[in-house]
Amino acid sequence: MADTITRLLDRLPDREAPRRLLHRLETERPEEFVRLTRASTPQKLASLANLLTLAAYSPWLGDVLFIQPELIGWLTRKKGLERGATRETSSKSSAVSRRAIPVTIRRPC
Repeated sequence: MADTITRLLDRLPDREAPRRLLHRLETERPEEFVRLTRASTPQKLASLANLLTLAAYSPWLGDVLFIQPELIGWLTRKKGLERGATRETSSKSSAVSRRAIPVTIRRPC
């Protein structure tokens, strides 16, 4: 599996943020790490690739996923990989956005 993880990381624009997420999962949440990395089914590999990609493009989101492991479970469910946006997806997205850091965009005068 380490070989597969290395190949997934090699395809990402930033390799350090996903490595940090994996290391933190391995040391602080070993049961979650085992669940994500000990599977060889295409669905599990797709779930792992999605999580690593999210962490690569947004280290902040990687931290959020680590802090709230129920989001990892939600993202890696089989149904979540097979369907598009639904009411449940919208409610989870709303829940994540409510926890996001508010940003004020100012327009130049």
